Amino acid sequence: MDASTLDRIREIVGKENILDSEEDRLVYSYDGTPLIQHKPEAIVMPKDAGEISGILKLANETGFNIVPRGSGTGLSG
Repeated sequence: MDASTLDRIREIVGKENILDSEEDRLVYSYDGTPLIQHKPEAIVMPKDAGEISGILKLANETGFNIVPRGSGTGLSG
């Protein structure tokens, strides 16, 4: 994901609702499933349906993937 796309996401959700530091990306790269791990480009925390819609439209426009995340335990099975 390029810097301009991250900037556009910040415009949608506000800079306080996107995490993209190396440390944050590492924390969100795994859950309770021990052998599955992938570091995300960014962690986005939209606050309402309008922000979700804006992010989805941007993803369709630019082609980045979205992976929803729940509590991160990975132990539902």
